[in-house]
Amino acid sequence: MKFSCKVSGLLSGIAPAIGVSTHSVVKDFRSAGKISLESNQSEIVVSVFNGKVAVYSVVSDLTSGDLGYSCSSVGLVTVSSIDLQNVLSSFKKDDEIQVSVSNANSGKELVISKKSDSEEYQTLPCASEDIEMPKSAKKFEKEVTIDRSVYNYGVNKIFWSIGYEDNMPQYLHWALRLNKDEVRFVAGTGGRFSVLTIDGENFVKSNSDESFTILFPKDHTESVKKIFNSIDDEKLEIKVNSKKSSNYQIAIKTKSHDILFVNLDSDIDYPDENKFLSTSIANRFVTNISEWGYVGKGIIATYSVELKKEHRQSKASVEVSKDASSLIVKSNSVMKAHRKVPVLGSVLEDDAIKFVCNSAFLKELAEHGPDQNNIQIEIPTEPKMPVVVRYHALDDVKDSSMLSSKNESSGLNEKFAIFFARLSQDN
Repeated sequence: MKFSCKVSGLLSGIAPAIGVSTHSVVKDFRSAGKISLESNQSEIVVSVFNGKVAVYSVVSDLTSGDLGYSCSSVGLVTVSSIDLQNVLSSFKKDDEIQVSVSNANSGKELVISKKSDSEEYQTLPCASEDIEMPKSAKKFEKEVTIDRSVYNYGVNKIFWSIGYEDNMPQYLHWALRLNKDEVRFVAGTGGRFSVLTIDGENFVKSNSDESFTILFPKDHTESVKKIFNSIDDEKLEIKVNSKKSSNYQIAIKTKSHDILFVNLDSDIDYPDENKFLSTSIANRFVTNISEWGYVGKGIIATYSVELKKEHRQSKASVEVSKDASSLIVKSNSVMKAHRKVPVLGSVLEDDAIKFVCNSAFLKELAEHGPDQNNIQIEIPTEPKMPVVVRYHALDDVKDSSMLSSKNESSGLNEKFAIFFARLSQDN
């Protein structure tokens, strides 16, 4: 194995794979933290596998700018991904380097030297065995092509709300729901969910005439986020095989990366958000998002250090003022808060409307929409039903079908909502 190239091109080409090799790895997995480089005449094929996510990346003059690749002899080598990154970073980005394998007393080593001065070099040991990459399924059941920008936007919009508790594995996933000319991104903890729906033409297509859902695990998604943010591909190709398969997989393809999600739980059952979002809700209020920023901070401020030490839940109550001109938000712990959010418009069917919830949910309302926009808060009569918050609201209460925003450049429509569970008022 022997090739030459520029440091900057090689570093940028292998960076996505290095990120996968070290992120969310399976404990004690033997290939974790390793990277394989296979030099061919026209390109370098990089492979990593962290036990959950496998990635093949092509690094060439076509895929990685300023590479200047030239191969003298082909070969395959596996080394520590972090060691390789550190060694390459010790050279100037515009340095031309030569990469080769030589024999050492303890085995083989990778030698990286300046092309202009072979006496200036760094070495790192080669692994005794190469990475055993998982085999891709021979047949996939569902196939989707989606605009990369839409995928990235959707994941970033809802990922903050994904679950974190190991004893509720379904919420350590987010859902991509696909229908004709429409996609929906859903994530939640079980107590609070965020839902983004995007519809329009020519941004998504699949091989199925029926709607279907793909569940993406949290760890797998985090491992490849940097890949999708770093490339300039217009489209992503996503494929899944049958959930009945003994080796359920999700495969994602870009121009220079082939990604495989493995070790998936095909038995995960995700809740249907439509039973909350598609219900006609009796009591609805329009408020401005910016008001919730300050009120939320005020309520959270009452969650003192002492309460945190005692692991007591931070709670807030929300009720309608007698003249329905404002929502009154209270916290009655050791530190107290009594705040008001002006109501711009309302439709009421019940008297004495009130609910109690985790106070953090109220603070989050202001964090996921522009300050100048309005939100429509919907409070069901049934106390066990969650509170629904719809973004892109108008100046007065409207049917939920009207609450959307159109991106003028793409022509796509967006709907965004959060819904969260209520706590017992007796607690």
